[in-house]
Order: sequence, then structure tokens, then C-alpha cells
Amino acid sequence: MKKVRAMDVTKVLVCAVLLVGLFTVLHPCLHEDGTKGMCASAWTGTVAVAGIAAVLGILEMFFENRKIRTLISVIMLAAAVVCFLMPGVFFRLCMMETMYCHTVMKPGIRILSVCLAGLSLVNLIGLMRKKDVHRKK
Repeated sequence: MKKVRAMDVTKVLVCAVLLVGLFTVLHPCLHEDGTKGMCASAWTGTVAVAGIAAVLGILEMFFENRKIRTLISVIMLAAAVVCFLMPGVFFRLCMMETMYCHTVMKPGIRILSVCLAGLSLVNLIGLMRKKDVHRKK
């Protein structure tokens, strides 16, 4: 049986919290007529990137090879940076600074993205410092 690492589980949990938050609290602005605001494209992009990060986090649990795990950690770090930049940089948000996307969605996504980036960075540093026990001498 594979050894379950606490760091892997924590990264998957942060991705899951981000995804659940995106569908519950961190949603795009809704107008009075029921249409979504300009920020909906930022929300959609963040859902896609967070979903990819969650799948990568789950995959990382099943690999023992240090090089593959390092690659997955680098990709997850990049995904966290993309999630951080998605609302407001890659995609425009609604015009008024007091709207829901500026006051709730953007800060929530950024906080969880920083958590995921930090965990991925710590995992990456740990993987790079660890000696490969399976390497032939």
C-alpha cells in the first residue's frame, strides 16, 4: 500500500475548499435580471485551473518517483499563481469596486491560492532536498 503523505492530502483539501468555495461563496456577481456579471469569465477560468490542480494533487498521492512528484509540485505551484492572477489580471472584474466580485470573490480566491502556492513550494523544497533512496549507486 502506498504511503499517504500529509502534504499531499493538505494540498488536495485546499483545492477542494477552493472548488467548493467557488460554487458556494466565491461566485460571480448576479444582476437583477438574473444574468452574470463581467466577472463570470474569471470565475470560470478559476474553476478550471482549480479543478486541474485538484486532479494533479490526487495523482501525486499515487506516485513514489521523486522526479514525477517534483514535476507535479511545480505544475501545482504554477496553477496556484494562475488562480491568484485570474480575477482582476487575466480577466476583468465588474466596474464598481463595491461589487461582490471585488469584495468577496477576488480576496477569497487569492487567499486560497496563496495557501496552495505555499504548500506546493514547501513540498517542492522538501522534494528537492530529499535524497533519492531508490537510486542505484
